[in-house]
Amino acid sequence: MKGQSRLVSYMLTVLFSILVLTSISALVYTVYRAALEREIRAELTQIATQTKDNLIKIYDSGKNSRIQPTNYTSALISEIDLNLPDSVARLNYEIDLISASSLHSYLTAATIGGVNISGIKDASAAKVIAKTTQDPIVALEFDLPNLDISIQGKIRNGLNDVLRYYRYNQNSTVYDTVILGQPDIIIRITDIR
Repeated sequence: MKGQSRLVSYMLTVLFSILVLTSISALVYTVYRAALEREIRAELTQIATQTKDNLIKIYDSGKNSRIQPTNYTSALISEIDLNLPDSVARLNYEIDLISASSLHSYLTAATIGGVNISGIKDASAAKVIAKTTQDPIVALEFDLPNLDISIQGKIRNGLNDVLRYYRYNQNSTVYDTVILGQPDIIIRITDIR
């Protein structure tokens, strides 16, 4: 009997040790994850604020420009290199610019089977959205109220992180837009049917 009780006590000690180690590991991981998310939020806030401030700066300089493109042409009014970092807390990230009058504002009530599928709840103002693309996913939105021009574009990991202010003439109507990243095409949605 003494041999069995000793074996049982050893097994209970080992099981208790495993339980304690598992608890400590879970606690350390939770603390690490919270610290990582805090670092990500701080860096994303800095990047989004830098983008927002430069967007307002380029907007002010572009609106005061007197350049008028001829019919069916565009003119680059101004550009600012943002010099954003390659990563956020060693994770990939992306920055989106969304206009208040963009497609996203039409999709705020999009549903499939009665379930809202829109990721943006309110598009009443232009937005700068900064988010990580790897786990942990952290997304921050910053409103840009009172912008009377369209903004668009997306960059990933600070590549091609240039804001460009364009003025274009479409059928004798002049529009202004700010584009983040490579301006392959300028899109202006006027109606969805």
